[in-house]
Amino acid sequence: MRASVSTNMNYLTRQFLNCILLLGLGWLSSSRLLAQNATGKVTGIVTTEKGQPLEAANVKASDGSPGRSVTVATNDRGVFEFHGLTAGKTYTFTVTHIGYTTRTLSHILVKPNENNSLLVRMSQGSNDLDQFVVVGYGRERKGDLTGAVAQVSGQVLDDKALPSVSRGLQGV
Repeated sequence: MRASVSTNMNYLTRQFLNCILLLGLGWLSSSRLLAQNATGKVTGIVTTEKGQPLEAANVKASDGSPGRSVTVATNDRGVFEFHGLTAGKTYTFTVTHIGYTTRTLSHILVKPNENNSLLVRMSQGSNDLDQFVVVGYGRERKGDLTGAVAQVSGQVLDDKALPSVSRGLQGV
């Protein structure tokens, strides 16, 4: 009788340990699945070479997938924030601003539950300002502009009584 009780105790102990082992493995695999769906937050500051905050710079985050990029602008303190980026993925951050050279930060790993932060110093450059033409009602790229374009000084309109600016420019 005693041998039978001892055998039953060993059997129950093994079953209990197997249950604990299975529960532990299930918990580990579920936490890995949850980590794959976790999101991360990336914050940063964009400054000039002198350390001054750069307002209205465009910051684009791309994970390399076609059509999967997000762009935000910096605030008046040069700060930007991305929310909801997939944790565990690497991103490329591209920072642009008129009058500054474009900066690209590649292979930035977004970690879950961590402070992912970037500091970007922009250097002054031409950034193709000569490719834009300012027109009276908007902006156009030189390549997109069709028709004649003339530069007119204010002397053409001086000392003339005109009902509209367009009438004053006729024949110029």
